[in-house]
Amino acid sequence: MFRFTGTDLTDLERSSAREWVLSNGRGAYASSTLANVSTRRYHGLLVAGARPLADRRLLVAKLSEAILDRVLRIELGCNKYPDVIHPKGHELLEEVDAGGCVVRHLWRLKSGALERRVAMARDRDVTAVVYRWIGPEPVTLELRPLTACRAYHHCQREHAEFDGSLVVQGQRAVMRPYPGGPEIHFGFERGEVTPLGVWYYNLQYDRERIRGLDFEEDLFCPGRWAIELVPEVPVGITLATVETDGAEAHSILGAAETHEAEVIGEGVLGGSADTRVRALLVAADSFVARRDSGQTTIVAGFHWFTDWGRDAMIALPGITLPQGRLDLARSVIEGFAAHMSQGIIPNRFPDHGEAPDYNTVDATLMMFVAAKRVADALAPAERRDFVAGLWPALTDSIDWHVRGTLYGIQVDPEDGLLRQGDAYHQLTWMDAKVDDWVVTPRAGKPVEIAALWFNALMIAAEFGELLGESEASERFGLMAERAKASFEGGFWHEEGGYYGDVLTPSGLDTRLRCNQAIALALPYEIADRTHALSALRVMEEKLLTPMGLRTLSPDEPDYRGIYIGAPQERDAAYHSGTVWAWPIGSFLRAYLRVHEETAEAKDQVRAWLEPLLEHVGREGCVGSINEIFDAEPPHTPRGAVSQAWSVAEVLDVLAQLQRES
Repeated sequence: MFRFTGTDLTDLERSSAREWVLSNGRGAYASSTLANVSTRRYHGLLVAGARPLADRRLLVAKLSEAILDRVLRIELGCNKYPDVIHPKGHELLEEVDAGGCVVRHLWRLKSGALERRVAMARDRDVTAVVYRWIGPEPVTLELRPLTACRAYHHCQREHAEFDGSLVVQGQRAVMRPYPGGPEIHFGFERGEVTPLGVWYYNLQYDRERIRGLDFEEDLFCPGRWAIELVPEVPVGITLATVETDGAEAHSILGAAETHEAEVIGEGVLGGSADTRVRALLVAADSFVARRDSGQTTIVAGFHWFTDWGRDAMIALPGITLPQGRLDLARSVIEGFAAHMSQGIIPNRFPDHGEAPDYNTVDATLMMFVAAKRVADALAPAERRDFVAGLWPALTDSIDWHVRGTLYGIQVDPEDGLLRQGDAYHQLTWMDAKVDDWVVTPRAGKPVEIAALWFNALMIAAEFGELLGESEASERFGLMAERAKASFEGGFWHEEGGYYGDVLTPSGLDTRLRCNQAIALALPYEIADRTHALSALRVMEEKLLTPMGLRTLSPDEPDYRGIYIGAPQERDAAYHSGTVWAWPIGSFLRAYLRVHEETAEAKDQVRAWLEPLLEHVGREGCVGSINEIFDAEPPHTPRGAVSQAWSVAEVLDVLAQLQRES
């Protein structure tokens, strides 16, 4: 997709700041930087869960490569140790291609060049690596795998419990560092393996150091592979959790290339000439995964997120609809609906397979919106079948919200709006919490929740009419009318010209936040058009940045413009100014709506999207969009390097522009 050359590679500060991620549709991934120096504890060539999406472990951190050319030994790897970089293989990099389903590196040596291509097998925890020597004479490739086999949130130190023994059987080798733990399988087409059993000490991960987390690690090298490379004859190896054959690496690589072509050729954006859009389509596909139950879901982001109900429902339209993946969309919604408890879908499936968390007020309401978006895209017969299947869950959910459900979520009988929360729980997407400190307390009636509740009722009324459930449809419609009638009087902040953030018993919280954009962009309009136009102007002036919307106006006393430091410092800034990419989708859809989708409005939306599209190939994770950015210039990308709803919302707006052009 994107090719990097020159100082983009040889300048370590630049090449280590750009990352790449490949996934396999099971939540496993491979990831590193363009320079091949690990800057995060999450970087690895094989990171896989004991169960799909759960209990992820970093198994193989990297391969240390060297070329033996007669009397010369030329190391191609790159590691950061205290006060030193060794080796400095990035200085020999000539080209790197990233942003698709295959990552390619090309090192230039005096006697020739070495090409390496990396891909992951679909639906299996296997990473394929294929090498090709470009030169007049054969050379020997030496590989030293560096392993960890630890939980991916934690670094490892040498310890006696680690079993580094390597069992070699023909062209395969296997190790099991811990009793009962996962095996690490190595497959290689040809060559000789010499067991080593040595530790590499004190590798440093700069991104973790910046985040105030443990940033030093020891990695274990079980053996040394010596492989003769014949000019222009590719040789494959595999890294896996099950027994594999190195020769299989070639077919995995070919399948990855085929899959990429299929992904970028689908739907309304398929065949786009814009490399950035094509890359985003591939990124969107990378978030689709299957849990160990076989249920399809959407991973919230890489590297450290699993599937969250809120993220999945926000991301679902942009991940699936532009590419016409309606069966996938239906499956995700039906899967979350099947896990509903007391009218609430799970907010999070924990890392280690425990019972789901239901601490969310918005995820279920966003499921209603996602269901409408999917239903609108289906043919009439399929639409009715889809809606009929969801109807019991949707109506049960509304009933729970009316009579009261988890965490104080209940309709206020006085105004028909939905209230939620207390001083100890964070139920909206602004959910940072440090110990007992809820960083962004929004207990009461948040503005976007009011609009989402109104939309859920209107969607239920629409679905009831479709199914001939006239009595229920009428009841939901009347409830929606009451909620809408309470909205303007409750949330409009006349003096500021925008909508306040939370309606509380003591009054309206008038801090200027981006949540009103979400309220203005939902399928059923709840806001007065004149007020909506004013609110958008205020947000444009105070919140809009090239990378998205600030979460809090710089005029507010608790505004924080930089997201950096130890966890508590970062959590304090998470929703107190920090720019999130995903709300830009709501802002732009609302802008198109209030300006009646004129040509001028569409041009403005395209202009506002351009910096995010530039980010796709320029910084952060190549081919994707970060979770968050600093609120102040230069708007440094932060957080997860590849976030589902960031990618999805940009694709959703692009698809809207394409359909209406």
